[in-house]
Amino acid sequence: MTAKIFAKTSDAALTEFWVNDDVIRVGSDAGCELPLPGIAPHALTVQHRGGRYYVFNRCTAPIRIAGQIVPEGASNPWDLGQELEIGGEAALMLQSAEEALKQAPSTERYDDDDEQSTDEPTEKKGNKNTTSLIILGACAVGILFLLTFGAKQSSAKSTTVQFEEVVEDYTWEHGENDPTARRVLDGVQRARIAELRKDFASAREKYGEAKDLLWTKKQSANGGLSDVDERMLSFITERLPRVQ
Repeated sequence: MTAKIFAKTSDAALTEFWVNDDVIRVGSDAGCELPLPGIAPHALTVQHRGGRYYVFNRCTAPIRIAGQIVPEGASNPWDLGQELEIGGEAALMLQSAEEALKQAPSTERYDDDDEQSTDEPTEKKGNKNTTSLIILGACAVGILFLLTFGAKQSSAKSTTVQFEEVVEDYTWEHGENDPTARRVLDGVQRARIAELRKDFASAREKYGEAKDLLWTKKQSANGGLSDVDERMLSFITERLPRVQ
């Protein structure tokens, strides 16, 4: 089953790629069948087997299909119409060949129309207008894809960057000697993984546990929390409403 991939990268470029092979590689490396800037050299592989497409995650960046995370080294089905996100750097959508062809402009129809006289039949003019509407519809789909995925990527990238920065700073400040800090860090990391997997109940539980630990520490500390502790508490407080 031939399909088409629409890919949008963080530089706002929109790429269209026909999937004609059983296996294609996606990455920033020029040797990949679908090269995309800004992602890992060999980010993932798309394989067609048994009438379905499958994605194999070959990088450490978070890859999500329809919001579900695909762990590094794992393979998940990728169905038509589903969104695939590579970190905050690229977003892809899979479309059936039939649907893509419906939206493609017909050059032959335009050639035929050019040869028609100004007295062409009404039916022919109607066909031309229909084709124009299809082309406009395809353009609208492309623009909508560009805008929608751009907004999602910006939001996802911002959250990912916040999470990575606060975890790095928290680990640097507390090291491995503070048992409370280790529990907070473990809870936040587990909560973030659960959030990415759309397991909001687990995410709420883990974020809540980490928040309680920090509040207890704040109440017992004479000078209050350190800056990095406050940043961690702020991150948790910000994420909790998102997993309700």
